[in-house]
Amino acid sequence: MLTGFDIGSEQKEKNSKSYTQWFSPVIVARFKPNEKWAFAARGEYYRDKYGVLIYLPVPGGFSTVGYSANVDYAPLSNLLLRLEARQWHTQHYKKYPSLTLALAFSL
Repeated sequence: MLTGFDIGSEQKEKNSKSYTQWFSPVIVARFKPNEKWAFAARGEYYRDKYGVLIYLPVPGGFSTVGYSANVDYAPLSNLLLRLEARQWHTQHYKKYPSLTLALAFSL
């Protein structure tokens, strides 16, 4: 189990003492029954009230909740295949589901 919290800040104007912030807590659960297979689930929230990273011209700025689940298969020690299903939901727009297949390798 992994929990994390990202937070960022941006100075509103040059030489200003005022800052705007964004934040994103996350939680990840991972199960690895053997060296070749791993399964994970992730939940996260992102809040950017002042549009520091994502500007959305609506009251309260941008916020979203995301969920994902993935299956990893490592046929070799330096090769990983990942299938991930993800869904985002924002307060102003509909849900955004996605399915991703990724390939990673190292030398």
